[in-house]
Amino acid sequence: MLHMLSAAQFRAEFPSLADTVHLATCSQGALSARLAYSLQEIGYSLRTKGAPWDVWMAEVEWARERFARRSSRSWPSGWRRRASGWRARPARAGRRWR
Repeated sequence: MLHMLSAAQFRAEFPSLADTVHLATCSQGALSARLAYSLQEIGYSLRTKGAPWDVWMAEVEWARERFARRSSRSWPSGWRRRASGWRARPARAGRRWR
């Protein structure tokens, strides 16, 4: 069961909202504390491990499975399962993008 946050709890997830009114409605929203931490983790892994693709893809798979459980829906028909995760089907030979 999902826990609903109060308005105050939600605002606390976005430190910049403590002293700023954010009116943008595009994809460039306020930076959450969780996202800032995750970006620092990515930077740390790049510095200490080079490009740990297996670690990153494990996180992607975890998020994909979590989303699938929460949404209770299957993936679109254009997606297929591979050992390394879900991927879109490649375009057919001869098809050109215009």
